[in-house]
Amino acid sequence: MPHVPPPPKPVLNTAGEDQEFPAFLEEDLAAAHALEVEDFFRTILGVSVAWVDAHHSSLKEIVQSREWRDAGSGSGSGFGQLVGKATEMLTTVGLIDTPPTFSVLNESPSLLPSHTPGVLTTLLPSTAARSTFHEAHLRLAKAAHSQLSHGSWRSFVLGAVVVNGKIQLAYFDHSIIVISRPFHILQQPVLYLTLLCGLGRLQAYSPIPGDTGVAVDHSHPGGIRLRLSNGALIQLGEVLHQQTGLVGRATCVVRVEQTERCSRRDWDGKRLVMKILWAPKQRMSEVDVIGLARERAVATGEVWVLEHLPDVLHCQEYVTGDEGMQARLQSSFGECYEERVLRMVVEEELQPLGLLRDPVELATVARDVFQCYRWLYEECNISHRDISHSNVMWLYKKACVKGVLNDFDLASVGESTERQPPSHGTGTRLFMAIELLGTQIPPHYYRHDLESLMYVMLWHASRYTATAILKPSPYERWGLPLIDSDILEAYKIRFIHDEVPQLTSHCEALKDWICRMQLLFRRGFQARRNAQEAGDVGFDEETLGGVVTFDSFARICDQSLLELVAKHSDSSRSIVHL
Repeated sequence: MPHVPPPPKPVLNTAGEDQEFPAFLEEDLAAAHALEVEDFFRTILGVSVAWVDAHHSSLKEIVQSREWRDAGSGSGSGFGQLVGKATEMLTTVGLIDTPPTFSVLNESPSLLPSHTPGVLTTLLPSTAARSTFHEAHLRLAKAAHSQLSHGSWRSFVLGAVVVNGKIQLAYFDHSIIVISRPFHILQQPVLYLTLLCGLGRLQAYSPIPGDTGVAVDHSHPGGIRLRLSNGALIQLGEVLHQQTGLVGRATCVVRVEQTERCSRRDWDGKRLVMKILWAPKQRMSEVDVIGLARERAVATGEVWVLEHLPDVLHCQEYVTGDEGMQARLQSSFGECYEERVLRMVVEEELQPLGLLRDPVELATVARDVFQCYRWLYEECNISHRDISHSNVMWLYKKACVKGVLNDFDLASVGESTERQPPSHGTGTRLFMAIELLGTQIPPHYYRHDLESLMYVMLWHASRYTATAILKPSPYERWGLPLIDSDILEAYKIRFIHDEVPQLTSHCEALKDWICRMQLLFRRGFQARRNAQEAGDVGFDEETLGGVVTFDSFARICDQSLLELVAKHSDSSRSIVHL
């Protein structure tokens, strides 16, 4: 059941944001996997070949009966009639205990009611054009997204497109989209009856006992209340962040209020948020990564780091309850499929970078995040790997702004550098290093995250004025939802080597800082080219020949921040010791 957000606040460029919504669905659907009908039944519905063989004669008797011939057409309005009659016959012979439900979608389904049952279904007229089929799949994807996002703890959604007597099935979860080959209902009736039997055996499952899977719903004034495993009772409220995309973690951040204390009182007086996400089962959780870092900071006496890490107050996880289906998907699709768990994390609320407009404070936050990142890498062997505008956050402590490095879901721990492409659906391709956008993905070096931090500053300084967001901004094309990686790579190469940063007048004070970072990477890439031409096989890729190092990046941060403070002495109250 989805987390239905409060009515949206008025925003600028609403139409543009609406147009972006189908864009990521197009991308997700383009990556969908196709299965033959029988394989779809086996993998998704759990209908084995043995079951089909055992009940084939019973199914044949039904399709040869007069009742079946009079049951309906399977198209248009006759589809529902056929479902009802076929279900009745299957129930009579004991092949179905729970009748399957098909919920027919309207032309433009919005966020669906949390109780929407069964298979989400799109019925098309027999005259539908080829383009209409694509629109129907987009409609299904949009409906599935509404069921799987907004803090939903629903693990999967089934869909179907029905046209001219044919039906095509679709399966959506947080790791994969699977679409079956279409088949004709009346010409292949045994397949159709097998489908109904499989659907009747497949039940939607909520991993939270006694709850159907809703976080916030308009039918509950003030928001849903949730009892946590530590005894605390919290009330969920405003949605602060919702990750786009069907495939991925579906991270949703919700403001929460503690309405009943647990035995520990460390939450008193704190503004709280809950992060709800579907995390890969095999990956080390971000809670464990943050815990490792905080323990190391205390053990080494480097307690300053604690101010720049998220404050995790509580975490609990739930398995989906459909392990059999996940195991079958893993068997069928191998590395293309990740098993996931539902994770809920309560943290102290942080402020997004978009609310920070003072250039000196912005520079302070960037410097803080860099220092935190360096300490994590050097002292804990932790590589964040997802530096983005939404993961660089801040708060005020003792009248000083403190930068906080947030979201460690993609962090790696240990000596190994993983040869993995950036995770699908993170929403941070805009900030990825140039080399990570190419077809030959290199190991993830720390300089890649430093390059990402430069793009975060560039993006912010080119868009934000004192009171508004510049639209379109000079680098707006970088953030287009369906931009090809090779095009984005070309944009960034041109920026590094040929362009002068284009910033808003309000952030012009940051130009020298960004130019110095730009020049640092330009020199590094040029050093590699020189080494290649000279045949230098010992060239250090991690630092681009010793050019892009923690020390060289730190000198830029410290020098630029000192210059900014000197020019804006009224903002020096926000600066801690350099």
